[in-house]
Amino acid sequence: MEQKMVSAAIIRRDGKILIARKPNKDRWSLPGGTANNDEGPQDTLLRELNEEFPELRIKGAPRLFRHFPLSATNPHEVYIFLANVSGEATPNPVEIAEARWIFDPIVESYNLPPQVVRALLSLRIRPPPPEIFD
Repeated sequence: MEQKMVSAAIIRRDGKILIARKPNKDRWSLPGGTANNDEGPQDTLLRELNEEFPELRIKGAPRLFRHFPLSATNPHEVYIFLANVSGEATPNPVEIAEARWIFDPIVESYNLPPQVVRALLSLRIRPPPPEIFD
């Protein structure tokens, strides 16, 4: 399998996360995609977001959140960024077949890549354990 570098963005709005499905694919993922030639991770992300969701505008620089290097179980080097955006998440139908805002507690119900699931689950804010009263 060809080794690729992939960049994706966790985009949150009103407690929801934006996920997308590419045409002719069953798997959902975060917005983003594969690098071109000598493109770096952040440049890849900015280009892909512009291609997939042309009405979204990045506010400030995306912040690297997780990096998953190549390994025996990971054939792609994956960079996941946190991105603040404005504008509408209207997908470009050539790039994105469907986009949804989902609540993060239900991320497990989508066929998301394992690196994406791990990154999203690590974002969850877990409540403290209940206090025990005697």
